[in-house]
Amino acid sequence: MRKIFWAALGITICFAAYLLFRPLIVWPFGWQALPEKAASAPTQSHPATAFLNNQYATGRYPSLSAAISIDGKIVWSHTQGYADLKTRTLATPQSQYRIGSSSKAVNATLAAILVSQNKLDLDKPITSYINYFPDKGHPITTRQLLSHTAGIRHYGMCFCAPIWDYENTRHFDTVRDAVGTFSDSPLLFDPGTGFSYSSYGIVLASGVMEGAGGDTYLNLIQEHVAAPLDLAGLKPDDRTIANDHRARFYEVKNGNYRDALPTDDSIKWAGGGFVATPQDLAKLGGAWIGNEFLPANVRDTFWTPQPLKDGTINPQNYALGWRVGEIDLDGKKIRVIHHNGTAKGSSSSFMLFPDYGMAVSVMTNRGIQGREPFQDFAKELGLLMLKADGAD
Repeated sequence: MRKIFWAALGITICFAAYLLFRPLIVWPFGWQALPEKAASAPTQSHPATAFLNNQYATGRYPSLSAAISIDGKIVWSHTQGYADLKTRTLATPQSQYRIGSSSKAVNATLAAILVSQNKLDLDKPITSYINYFPDKGHPITTRQLLSHTAGIRHYGMCFCAPIWDYENTRHFDTVRDAVGTFSDSPLLFDPGTGFSYSSYGIVLASGVMEGAGGDTYLNLIQEHVAAPLDLAGLKPDDRTIANDHRARFYEVKNGNYRDALPTDDSIKWAGGGFVATPQDLAKLGGAWIGNEFLPANVRDTFWTPQPLKDGTINPQNYALGWRVGEIDLDGKKIRVIHHNGTAKGSSSSFMLFPDYGMAVSVMTNRGIQGREPFQDFAKELGLLMLKADGAD
């Protein structure tokens, strides 16, 4: 009897360890050699096409898809590689990719619309809009949530399986339920006194938007962002609904690939849970640059790096749902607005060149962690386009 007990206990412990640490346990297994690369389009058609083909030829990406808009119109797009490596299904311009933290720019779009409609005040305490987030001893504002200065924690370990929030496989029916996963965590600092990048802070902001907008978050995104801008591919990455044009998502290493582990992004729709096509993000970026979709004063507010209470600008030059910076164009500094993203088995490079009316989006169905060349692809394509057009 004692042997049976200890055997059962051992099996239970092993099974629990597998559930808790599955991402680490299965990582070494299931790798396959990448298939022969798909044929490339002629490179002489455009320097941007040649760039994307050359990057695909490195063998680092199952597929690459990109689009550029100028003055709100798509002027160039190109897709290369496989949406599904196993079936050799080619990616198309309609293929949807997980956009990771580029979702924060989508979320900022809804926030800006609600501000322009006088439904959302960025500087009111969030308790003016929701009553389910516990008192932390200091008022928190939507401005602080959108700029990562509220002190809300980022992903971490949890009492769940797998044991890391980022690997979440549970489905959350509401934003309120998702907020419940971190609402009891203490603040990292008094709101406004520090900066700590937090997808969960953005999730909490999406709950505030529900209160301000009077509808569910996903309905608000569809009604105020996706439908008006004709973003047909912008959807929640919801594994409970049938696939539309979603690519299959992969990890790639040393010429081999494996399927990305399944996750459920309902824990973080606003912070990193959407799928889209590059044309969707290029059109969304074009809407921000133009003056018809958003009032200029609201756009300027969302593109202004946010100061801390001591008057210094936060260390990432982060605005409200966007990063703001400068890059070099033939010795001249030009302004860029950007937000890249990475997700399980997918990545997004997204940059706006507002002084040239241009938005650039690049996506791949490969997960990327750490600093890699892909993260600069939107910048590189934008510079190629500007140089081809003789911009100065």
